[in-house]
Amino acid sequence: MLFKGINFVAVFTLLVAVVGCETKTVEHGHAAGPATFKEAAEQLVEMKNKIRDGFASGNVDAAHGPLHEVGHALEGMTSLAGKSDFSAEQKGAIEEAKETLFTAFGEIDKTLHGGEGSTYDDEAEKIDSAMKVILEAAGISDDAPAGSANSGDGLPAEGSGTVEDSGSGNAGGE
Repeated sequence: MLFKGINFVAVFTLLVAVVGCETKTVEHGHAAGPATFKEAAEQLVEMKNKIRDGFASGNVDAAHGPLHEVGHALEGMTSLAGKSDFSAEQKGAIEEAKETLFTAFGEIDKTLHGGEGSTYDDEAEKIDSAMKVILEAAGISDDAPAGSANSGDGLPAEGSGTVEDSGSGNAGGE
């Protein structure tokens, strides 16, 4: 019986060595995540913009990496929201926005890999609506017209104002 156990351990070790593990940690090439909800929202905006711009310019390779990383960013962001002093209603809205984004980016990823899914343009309205919820919770303005100091990318220009918190939680999650 001991011999069979050794074979199992050897096969399992070999399998993990060849296939790798699914654990995503700093040791596996993933940088430590944002420390605050606001930082996580800013990271998400950057990813969303890279995905959007990559597809808009026809540079699918530029969109591919961020499209695969966005799920990790969404999980980290909602974890930070859960640790914040957001109200239960805000946390629920953030969770719903996360699920909308997971679904939308998942549909885009299906298409990217040759499956039946959606294009970025097909999902843009859902993505923008969900991002608005997240940005408002983070206290980040996304209402500036394109070409302005904010340029509509979801990140405030230096010295610009942000959406005011309505007093229903800590907008920065800090």
